[in-house]
Amino acid sequence: TVSSYPSKAVYTDAVDELTPANGKLIWHYPLTPHDIHDWDLNNQALITTVNGKETILSAGKGGIAIANDAKTGKLLWKTPVGLHNGHDDDGLKTIHNPKAIKSPPYTILPSALGGVESPYASDGTNMYLAVNNYPMHLQSQASFGTLNVNIAKGVMVAIDQATGKIKWQH
Repeated sequence: TVSSYPSKAVYTDAVDELTPANGKLIWHYPLTPHDIHDWDLNNQALITTVNGKETILSAGKGGIAIANDAKTGKLLWKTPVGLHNGHDDDGLKTIHNPKAIKSPPYTILPSALGGVESPYASDGTNMYLAVNNYPMHLQSQASFGTLNVNIAKGVMVAIDQATGKIKWQH
């Protein structure tokens, strides 16, 4: 939450390439800088080939799938999956002003228990993701309130790896 760490937490929810020999950072792409909603990129990155180039596919609890050029880290596409209710940029808004967003109580979607919680897959053409549309009501900066997992709804999503466009969702 905003009050938990008011500094610029730039390495939250990031895709990084490191030199294997010494761990030196080669490139860094922050999906959710200053993540205040616990939207981890909690799954391993998936390495695939898109248009002849090695590409890194990633997704996490923020419900956003991304593709990065494996050599440079350049963002190739960014696609929200599942339901979102306007809080995707809360972390960015609060980097310089912790009061830039409404104070709780409010509901976030996806929540810390939503988005892409499980590993995703690729067939070389499409990225397949299981998405958990689970809203969470924040009572305060330190309390999620009562959790009711019975309200969660899931959806399967297929994304074209070359374009980032959603091909289908069920």
